[in-house]
Amino acid sequence: MVQTRVAVITSSPELGFWLAQWWNNPLPDVELVQVICNRGHMRSDQFPVRMLRREDFPSHEAFEFALLEEWMGHRVDVVIAWEFDLLFSNRVLDVFPRKVLNLHPSLLPQFKGLPEKVYRDILQAKPLESGPTLHVIDEGMDTGEVIAQKRFALEASESIFSLKEKTRKAGMELILDYFLKK
Repeated sequence: MVQTRVAVITSSPELGFWLAQWWNNPLPDVELVQVICNRGHMRSDQFPVRMLRREDFPSHEAFEFALLEEWMGHRVDVVIAWEFDLLFSNRVLDVFPRKVLNLHPSLLPQFKGLPEKVYRDILQAKPLESGPTLHVIDEGMDTGEVIAQKRFALEASESIFSLKEKTRKAGMELILDYFLKK
């Protein structure tokens, strides 16, 4: 069978635990070929990680060209943005039509925006449930076609840490389900 080659881009070095789980438990016909982190200091001896910081480039356009060069060099089929804090232009979306996905930390259309803000907004609003959304990235912010959502109950004592961990676990399950059903 043909392998689907996947790259993950994130702004959260904390995702290393979940990415190592994926790397160490590969999916049939899916290969995680690269992780790009644009914030902090993600390091791993378990999976390939590349640090590319937006501020190291003269423009957003130059940053996106570097991303495209990385992904083309790794023959990436699908890009997953997971807790990523920048928007992609059509420059990227046109190269990977309907193949740039976002794992957003809320049940869209509620709580759009940057991941850290979304987590705080959820805790402040105190909904009965939350969960991540996997959706296609388009030109808007968190407006693309929803592929799937995974709901879980929120506890009255929920903290930012517990909410992030529940959301990340459910997000990893969404990714696994998405590729297992393809």
